Amino acid sequence: MTNYRILGVIEADDAGSALALGGPKQRCLLAVLLNAAGRVVPTDVVIDALWGDGPPAKASVSLRAYTSNLRQILHAGTRLESKSYGYRLTPAADDTIDVEVFEAAVARGRAALAAGRSADAATALTEALRLWRGLPFGEFGDLTVFRPTVDRTNALRDNAIEARFDALLQSGQAVDVIGDLEAAVAESPLQERLWGHLMVALHRAGRTGDALACYDRVRTVLDAELGTGPGEGLRRIFAQINRPQAAPVLPPTVAPRGPSPFVGRDAQRADLDAAAAGALTGSGGLMLLTGASGIGKTQLAQSLWDRRPDGLDAVWASHPAHAGVPALWTWIQVIRDAGAYHDCAVRTHICHRYPGAVAALVPEWLSGTTQPPAASGFALADGVVGILRTLAATRPLLIVLDDLHAADAESLDVVQLLKPQLHRLSILVVATWTMYGPDRPVEPEHLAALRMSNSTSIPLHGLDHDETAALLRSFGASASAQTVERLRAHTGGNPFFLREVVRSVGADLTANRTLSVSDAAIDVVGARLRRLDDSVGDLLVIAAVIGPQFDVTALADVADLPVTAVHRLLRSAYDAGIIDEIPSAPAAFTFCHAIMCDAVLAAASTVDRMRAHSRAAQRHPQTISPVAYEAAIATADHAWRAGSELDAEVALELHENAINTALHRSAYADIETTTRHALQVCARIPRKPEMLDRQATLWLHLAGANAIRHGHGSTEFLDAIGHAVEIGEFSSGRNYFGAIAAQCQVMCGQGRIAEARAIVDALAGQESVASSDAGLALLFCRVMVEGLAGDYRGALAAGEDLLARYPVPDTVTDPLHFFHPRVHCFAAAAHANLGEVAEARESCRRALEVARSRGDVFNILAAQVTTVEVDAMVGMRPTTIDEAAAVAHALIAAGAPQWAACAQMVEAWARCLAVDAALDTAAAAAEAYDTYVFDGSSAMTPYFLVLRADIEARCGRIASAEALLHQAESVAQSTGEHAWDPMISARRAQVASTPDTPSRR
Repeated sequence: MTNYRILGVIEADDAGSALALGGPKQRCLLAVLLNAAGRVVPTDVVIDALWGDGPPAKASVSLRAYTSNLRQILHAGTRLESKSYGYRLTPAADDTIDVEVFEAAVARGRAALAAGRSADAATALTEALRLWRGLPFGEFGDLTVFRPTVDRTNALRDNAIEARFDALLQSGQAVDVIGDLEAAVAESPLQERLWGHLMVALHRAGRTGDALACYDRVRTVLDAELGTGPGEGLRRIFAQINRPQAAPVLPPTVAPRGPSPFVGRDAQRADLDAAAAGALTGSGGLMLLTGASGIGKTQLAQSLWDRRPDGLDAVWASHPAHAGVPALWTWIQVIRDAGAYHDCAVRTHICHRYPGAVAALVPEWLSGTTQPPAASGFALADGVVGILRTLAATRPLLIVLDDLHAADAESLDVVQLLKPQLHRLSILVVATWTMYGPDRPVEPEHLAALRMSNSTSIPLHGLDHDETAALLRSFGASASAQTVERLRAHTGGNPFFLREVVRSVGADLTANRTLSVSDAAIDVVGARLRRLDDSVGDLLVIAAVIGPQFDVTALADVADLPVTAVHRLLRSAYDAGIIDEIPSAPAAFTFCHAIMCDAVLAAASTVDRMRAHSRAAQRHPQTISPVAYEAAIATADHAWRAGSELDAEVALELHENAINTALHRSAYADIETTTRHALQVCARIPRKPEMLDRQATLWLHLAGANAIRHGHGSTEFLDAIGHAVEIGEFSSGRNYFGAIAAQCQVMCGQGRIAEARAIVDALAGQESVASSDAGLALLFCRVMVEGLAGDYRGALAAGEDLLARYPVPDTVTDPLHFFHPRVHCFAAAAHANLGEVAEARESCRRALEVARSRGDVFNILAAQVTTVEVDAMVGMRPTTIDEAAAVAHALIAAGAPQWAACAQMVEAWARCLAVDAALDTAAAAAEAYDTYVFDGSSAMTPYFLVLRADIEARCGRIASAEALLHQAESVAQSTGEHAWDPMISARRAQVASTPDTPSRR
């Protein structure tokens, strides 16, 4: 039994015997793992915690050593796991962590206090506070990774201290508690509630004179520190003490409701008004509203929205921070809402003009059963811009992108693509971007790129003295000039924080403290939550998990409560100033600020958050349809965050549903993220045969996404394939043979054809006893191996056998869906090498047809690459150059530069050998070749070296051409890739008869 202690210096003991945890780095690693509460911590997060911005060159090696040491010290064995992507510590069933014991004791104390059992409450809360030894995580408490836990735990301690004093006073222990209260006000002299407790205790102990003197003491402190007097609560206690017939109590605070009145910002509003007027005349732009959280960016954008000129449509896109959303969520919102302003004819025109973008983002606009393939990469971004141009052509458009810093990278790419065109479009984009400080924006690189050109920045700073006074007056607060200036200095003039001060302590502003905005907001929200029933707090945690904005019906569904009950509970939160109504949506609420949402989550226990995510995950239907995509992605994210609070089988099903919907959209970024999360869920499920098969499928999906996003030679791809093979060995099903075929493909790509042939032989040996999947994998591998080795007829025979015996998979979710289009591509190359031009082009057409019939975006591009590669083998077509350039561009946009390099080399070859306008493209071809072989890939390199030799020969550099042909021969000899030997021999004969006369065109 190991007892871990993080409430103070990091310590641990084994059944009472202290454990030597090692140096600071090793103890920090343990703190990070304990903070994760049994979840996997990504490697980069651990390295950042241990070394910050300056990790050593061999940080991963040191990290493995620290992990090994801790495993031995803690006798953790397999409970301290080192994974390829991170680390996890799973405490044993009888282990304890003091912060969990602390939270449980506080919860018991609060429950007892609410039930009127003050003695039990005092015992539990005293027990909890005895565990507190200092700042959580000790010397590491200031690290970013621990900040949410530190803030939440500190707030919980404050809650426990106040609740303990409440319990002791209610149980008649006024005399005994006076000493502790004196110590508490000395530690926190600006907490008026503690002073109120002390005054009540002194009065009940018969020391009324001391109680009144205590009021004078706090008045002196507040005047010296803040320039203000005691608040309404203390004044009421003072008055009650002077009236012996009334027992003094601590009154609730008064909170104004509704948004802060808009004050100041006249110059900024004028700039926005002018920009809106420009959009109406066809001259739009990008306006960036920057500033700290709560400074008024969203409210300034809202003020433009409210007073926008007639004829300017408006849409609003938000970016929730606590729920998974699909890629390009920004523009899904914008296009859906902007399209609602137009009639069906306009949307139909857009569907015909930009079918790929519509299929990817708003497939509900499409009619009929045939869905066009969803666009991706640059084609998708360009389609979004085209749709916006069409929508704004007849109806000028205001687009507000709130919290744009939280948008996904693909959405930001669209902004960059749209930005240079705005000056000639009737589109005004107003984006808000959060700053940590004047020169410290969130996502600084993205903001710098947006600011570079074609945009206008409007930085928002704190309110000045007069504006602060006006804001305070709007809350009904009167304050002297000195007090206004003190409060402005303490809050930085931040309107949100100023409002929170008034909401928390009343209109006399006596409880303000010098804190950062985020700390202050968390403190304020924590204080309000403590005044609400636990049922309200529990509901708010669920609402915060859903996001900053939430619908009452959806919340009732997740919380499993009647809608009327949810309305009643939310009224308390509304009165406390935690949430506001959304005027445009009668049954919807929003947290008053995103920081409010963060603070509610920070104040909740880990278990409560996980349970809320579990409820949210189980709410969504498990269906696959275009309009359910966003729900599927969000549901999977909830299921992952629910951790052990959601049945692992259910969580895995939700992830698999999301992955399948993402596969239909070719959303490879979502596939990669969701699949990694699904594999983490799998770790909680026993390794049964059917479970292993599902894991193998996930690893194959991850491998496919990694191959497209990172390349076939990438560590990510190879790692995923390795796991698929390793797991597949225990199931020997379709996924196993798919992994074996992919492994054979990797070997061929790396020039290890002899090893790949060994795989073919092994598969041939078990085909008769294995399932048909073994035969399918055997034939696919044979096509690859025989084709690259130069046995064209053998490759064609194997390909014809595969196509005749095995039908094309119905969907791209099948891990073997790429076999058939790739076999057609291999057949095209074999026919071309045999001089069978018509057959080669027909195989290219069939590859494209199969890929298109399944909406297989990537294999459509692969077939197009093969088409132009065949052109370089059998003869150029008039469209070869344009097609090669187009597919290269599409592959780069799709995040596949290695594949794009193949098309770029063909394009360079074709431009140089063109009869009418030959160019010296040797440098471009060499650059593309380097991109192709950067990861050690060698498949087809003899072919590409021949193309480069053609360029050199055409430019008269015969010696260079001969050197490239010699290199091609060497590669073929060392790898066994003899498919290109006839091409090499033919070029050698041509070069031998050509004089070396260098020239440049």
